[in-house]
Order: sequence, then C-alpha cells, then structure tokens
Amino acid sequence: MTVTFKSILIVSTVLISVASADFSSFITPVTMSRYNFKREKVDTEFNLDDKDYKQSLVVLSFPGLLLSIFLMLLGVIALFLRNCITCGRRNKSEFEEDETPGADYDTGSIISEYQPSKDGPTSILLKIVKFFVFLIIVTTVVGAILGLASNAKAGKDLDNFFKNMNIMANNARKTSNNLVHAFAGKTDITKTILSSLLPLTTEMNNMTQTTHRVLVEETNLNHLRESITIMGYIIAIITCAGGIFGVANGKSWSFMFLSYLSLLTISIILLAMAMHIPLSAASSDFCNSLDQYVDNDVKPSWMKKWINCETDVSISDAVEFSQGEIDKLLKMINLFSSAYTNKTYTTSNLLTLKLDELRAVIPIDQVSLFDSKFDAKTIPVILSVPRLQNMAKCQFVKDYFNYTRNNYCGEVIENVNRMVISEILIAVIWIPGFIFAVIYSKDKRIINNENNNNSNNNSNNNNNNDDDSQAHRSS
Repeated sequence: MTVTFKSILIVSTVLISVASADFSSFITPVTMSRYNFKREKVDTEFNLDDKDYKQSLVVLSFPGLLLSIFLMLLGVIALFLRNCITCGRRNKSEFEEDETPGADYDTGSIISEYQPSKDGPTSILLKIVKFFVFLIIVTTVVGAILGLASNAKAGKDLDNFFKNMNIMANNARKTSNNLVHAFAGKTDITKTILSSLLPLTTEMNNMTQTTHRVLVEETNLNHLRESITIMGYIIAIITCAGGIFGVANGKSWSFMFLSYLSLLTISIILLAMAMHIPLSAASSDFCNSLDQYVDNDVKPSWMKKWINCETDVSISDAVEFSQGEIDKLLKMINLFSSAYTNKTYTTSNLLTLKLDELRAVIPIDQVSLFDSKFDAKTIPVILSVPRLQNMAKCQFVKDYFNYTRNNYCGEVIENVNRMVISEILIAVIWIPGFIFAVIYSKDKRIINNENNNNSNNNSNNNNNNDDDSQAHRSS
C-alpha cells in the first residue's frame, strides 16, 4: 500500500489515457430523448426562441443541478451531526474532569502498557489513507488539467464563431457602403443610386447589428460559464492541498476544514456539469442545423435573429444595378488608359493599375473629370463583383457556416464533453473523500498516532537501556 513511483506512474498513465480519449460521442443528444417541464417530448431542432426547446435544455441540466443541491444538503446535515457529536463528547469530558478535581492519571503508563506494532492495524490504515489521498489528488489534478485545457479551447472556439460572424457581416456592410461612396458622388443620378442601393445597405446594416447583439450576449454568457468552471477547478486544486495538509497535520480541525472544501468542490463541479451537458446538446443541435442549411438549403429559424440574410428581389436588383455601374467605371478607366498608355484592364489584371501614374499622363483639362470619377476605393469596388453576387444569393453566409461546421463543430462538442467527463471524475472521487474527511474529523490525532506510538516505543526502549546500564554499573 505504500505510495511508490510505480503506483504514481500507473495511476497517471491510466488517467492520461482517459484524458486523451475521443469524447466527441460521449454525449449523443440525437439519440437522447428531450422533454419539457410537462414531460412532453420536444424536437431536437436548435431554436432558442422556442419555449419547449429551452425547457428541454434546462431539463438536461437537472441531474447535475439536483445532485449538487442534494449532496450539498446531505453534506451540511452530516457536518452538523458530526459537530453535534463532537461538542457532546467535549462537554462530557469537561464534566467528568469537573467531577474528579485533582485527579492525576498516568496516561503515559497506560499507553506504554499496550503499543501496536509497526505492522499492526494502525500502520496498515495509515498506508490505506495515504494511498487514497494520493489517488484523489492525482485524479483531481489530471481532471482539472483536462477540464481547464478543454474549457479554454471550447470558450475560444465559441467566441471566435460569433466574432467571425460579426466580422463577416461588417465586411459585407463595408462593401455596400463603398458602393454608395463610389457611385453616389460620381454620377448625375445620385438619388437613383441611393434608392437603388438602399435595400442592400439596409440588409447589411441590419445584419451587422444583429450579429453584434448576439456577440455581446454570447460573450457575457460564455464568460459567466468560464468563471464558474474555472472557480470549480481552482477550488478542487485547493482542496487537494487541504488533503495533503490534513494527512500531514493529522488533527481534527484540519480534516473538518477538508470536509468543508470537498463539499464545496463537489457542489460547484456538479453545477458546472449541469451547464455543460445542455451546452453539448445545444452545440450538437446547432451543428445539425448547419448541416441541413449547407447541404439541403433548409434555412434554420435561428438565422432570422442572428444573421438574417434573405434572397430578396430588391436586393438582387440592387446588386444588378451595382454591377452595371461597375462596368461603366471599368469602361471609363479603359478609355483613359488605352488613349494615353495603350493598355486595357479587366478584373483579372486591374490590381496592376496605378491610378496616380495614369493621372500623371492625362491632359490637364481632363484631370478634374478623372478625379471626379476615380479615387483609392474605385479599384476595390470594381473587384467586389464576386462578393456582390455572393451577397445577393447569401452565399457568403453559407460559405461561412460550411467553414464553421468543418472547423468548429467537432472540436467544440469534443471539448465540452471532455469538461463533462473531467467534472464527473472530480465529483465522484471527492464524494468518498468528503466521507473520509468527516469520519476522521475527531477530537484527537489520527494520522500522527503511528508517529506517537513509534516515539513512545523508542522512549520505552531508551528507558529500558538506561535501567540495564544502571544495574550493570551497580553490580
């Protein structure tokens, strides 16, 4: 039972192999029945606007939440009873001391009459306790490392998805605004251009606002989730330190302190698990909706509030109008360049055009016309034709969701499931740890008994040696 390097290596190898396993299918919400508060079956389609769907996610959190509350109440009752028993014993001993004033018992002689051997029950129990504490500490540390690493990766992926979605919408808005800037001040039909591009600019502005709102909400919720998760793992590690101190100290108050820490660890870890099981289910449902949208063009309901992109006729007309104006700008550039540099340009080689050099060779009387038509944003606007076509068909949204399901979905689900399994490991290993701490929180030393016994044996042996030496000298 002695804690050796070999046992450390074996336990660490087992736990690390568990940590490196594939947990992407640890929770399979597709095959998991979903119910609302009325015990009615709910569809797994991701829709946070549906009351029944949100209730089904809350129901998934009930096992961890109720278990956390139940164990907290049970632990408080156990600690209360333990404190009552301890106080009762202390009061009884004080009463007996008051009844027998002046009594002087030679407890040392009583102890010296019976001393357990080094290989007796106390020594074996001490080794069992040390190995059990070692197992708890190793399991907790490995689980905390696994959970913290997975929490950081999952939190980063979730934040990046919403950040990139907002960046994508903002880039589309900039493209539409650049079109207005490039066309409105450079033609004689400014009002016509503004009215023609209004549906497109309105759509992109609304998309940017909704994605920003969703980003803020997700960031706040994700930071709250991360705070609770990190707090649980930190308290678990602190509890490990308390276990080491309790075994080294061996006094009742150190084990009582350990019991409080272990109960707090179990409750917070189970609370974090109650958050992560619904998160895993919602992530799986969300990724399934992406599959339906990308593969089958079935638009999910949540897109209307997150990143609403409709293939409306007015938007298609605005894009078609923009392409016509872009063709006019490209044709005018070629009129200037072919006349004064003998070069023509298309969208494939337009980036090689330097407007400053072209302006320098234009006659002075045409410079004002050239400046009214072209500036630094002209070439990016002309090259935005493919992006405009994607905007008209909402293809840029579908492309981003296709990128998301290939690069985020699998990793997010697997990391969340890793957190769930680490939380289960820590909670399960600390339940007997709490029981152990409560049992050994007595009004006397536990772990140091063996050391006291050994010291008493040594003192007795020394006394016997002194007596033998005195008898030898007297003879």
